[in-house]
Amino acid sequence: MTDTLVELLRNSSIVVPQIPHGVPNPWGSNRNMPYAIRRIQNEIRDKENFTYFHLEHHADSILRWKAYIYKLPSERHAGKKYILEIVCPERYPLVAPEVRFLSDVENSRYVDRTTGEFCNNILRGEWVPSMTLKSTVVYICSVLSDE
Repeated sequence: MTDTLVELLRNSSIVVPQIPHGVPNPWGSNRNMPYAIRRIQNEIRDKENFTYFHLEHHADSILRWKAYIYKLPSERHAGKKYILEIVCPERYPLVAPEVRFLSDVENSRYVDRTTGEFCNNILRGEWVPSMTLKSTVVYICSVLSDE
């Protein structure tokens, strides 16, 4: 890993696994690293700030994330905060991440009341690999604001 990438990852609050000196890289090289991890590392480099949400990874895995949504531009959601869990499969971005709300979302036709799963075509048949974690959360914010 280059020093610049390590610095970017540190500034992004991403845990960079440190391989002890003398221990071989488990993937042999970065080229052999699972594509999902390489893709997410590229997404981390995008330092764009958003007004309505914040994304952070789980301490144990770069494939597990939480999104904190707040300040939605909608009267219905004014003053409410939502927490989402986002789990990227190993085949991400070819396969959509799983997204579920950890907080209660009242009267939303897109959120399953029992599981908290975000149920929308974008995470099912309409998913395209060019979507990122951030664009997914932007889309969810848009859907919630338009309800």
